Amino acid sequence: MTRDQSLANHVCRVAKNSIKLGHRQTVLLTSSEDSDLARMALAAVMPRGSVCENSGDWVTPDGKLRVTVKRYSDAIPSYRSPIALAVCNGGDALSNKDREYVQSWRNTVPTLGS
Repeated sequence: MTRDQSLANHVCRVAKNSIKLGHRQTVLLTSSEDSDLARMALAAVMPRGSVCENSGDWVTPDGKLRVTVKRYSDAIPSYRSPIALAVCNGGDALSNKDREYVQSWRNTVPTLGS
């Protein structure tokens, strides 16, 4: 399996699981280089009738569940309730800078199970 296939599979698996579990908000963190591939994979797995409101921000047809692709370095929005947060990097080790970004997300955003 190639790195791109691994990344796409992980995005699909996390998104499907979040939808199955009914997570109201899921954020998939990835690098700027991988964000387009992650967005394409997400678009392919979202339920029929889902809408992309912003670049990489998908909402289910009933409007209750949202799955978003964000780059590690994106500004961190505020969330009112805990979110599911997953790092999707194709199995590569994170650079020190990317690790800092991910840690910043984890320290700033309320996550499910924390």
